[in-house]
Amino acid sequence: MYNVSRCDPSTFTPPELNGVAISNIYANTVDNYTYPILDGWRYSQESDPSAVASFCNVTITYTHPSYNDSIGVEMWLPLEDWNERLQAIGGGGWAAGRFVLAYAGMLGAVADGYATVSTDAGVDGNADFTSWIVNEDGNINLAALESFGHVSLHEQV
Repeated sequence: MYNVSRCDPSTFTPPELNGVAISNIYANTVDNYTYPILDGWRYSQESDPSAVASFCNVTITYTHPSYNDSIGVEMWLPLEDWNERLQAIGGGGWAAGRFVLAYAGMLGAVADGYATVSTDAGVDGNADFTSWIVNEDGNINLAALESFGHVSLHEQV
């Protein structure tokens, strides 16, 4: 049986990443989570509208201090029967992860024994890129675009 005390923020050592400052580590046990996984919402296998999973939800918020950003990464770790694999779930187009479609994919992954991870890439799942891609001065926000495009994806794993 899984030791629930292992799903406590104090048991997770913050990763050391160059140029990154960890703001918060949150961890809690989620029991019998269910969410309807509709056809087309699960990319790796058949959709299962009755998927149920128990997992340790670990959420890390961090920043690149010189960019004044805030990025969230959410990991769901199986409480039992981990298949020793990781499945990253993202968005599509201008949407990062950590939104309704990503959670359906994450539930399917963790129900199948995968550890799963998703990042908001610093844009909070906002598919309207016009809200973050341009600075107040009218110039392209290169730091946000770089985080969205590849930095947050590399840092999440």
